[in-house]
Order: sequence, then structure tokens, then C-alpha cells
Amino acid sequence: MYKQCSKCGEMKELSHFYKHAQGADGHYAECKVCFRQRTAQYSKENADRVRFWGDQWRAANPEKVKASRLKWIAKDPEEFRERNRLAQAKWREAHPGLAEERNREYQRKWRAKKKARQQASQ
Repeated sequence: MYKQCSKCGEMKELSHFYKHAQGADGHYAECKVCFRQRTAQYSKENADRVRFWGDQWRAANPEKVKASRLKWIAKDPEEFRERNRLAQAKWREAHPGLAEERNREYQRKWRAKKKARQQASQ
């Protein structure tokens, strides 16, 4: 079955339209390509609003965020490691003094724990 996109006017198969329960035929009036373009344009023009609502949703749904993140990590652990490495390098470059300070603090605590374990085992 074919349908005409309300944006680009092309005749396309129904598989080229997202499902929408309120639509007359159960699909959106615009094709997936036009829908993506429209939503990308909206996100670009309203970046602050989109970021705000995304932050609100993530704060209200931490278990879904965690599940999604774990699923993504399991799917592509190499990409996760690479992105994480790049993000850490970027942060260290932006905060050189703080990065060194945190590293020294971590080492100090680690040495104290190691010393306490050694004393407890003697």
C-alpha cells in the first residue's frame, strides 16, 4: 500500500512512514525522512528547550537511563571505551590543575588503605 507524504509529496510505501495511532491509516502524514529532518531542525532551533526536557526525563527515569546505557555498552564495548577515553582526555586538558590534584588525592587515599591492610594482616 502506498501513501503520499504531506511534506515532500512523494508516493511511498507505508513502511516509509512511522506508525501513529491517531492517523487515519495508522501512520504519520509525513514520511520518515521528512519527519527526521523536521525534528532535527526543531532540535537545532530549540537546543536549550530540548536539553532541558531531556535532563528532566533523565532525572525522573534513572533506571531507564542506566538500563539503556548498559545495553549500549554491552552492544559495543570498544566504542564505549574509546569515547570514555576521549572524554577523560578532554576533561583533563580543560582542568589540568584539578586533574593532578584529584590524582594526588586518590593516590594518598590508596596508600593509606594499603598501609591499613598491611598493618591489619600483621
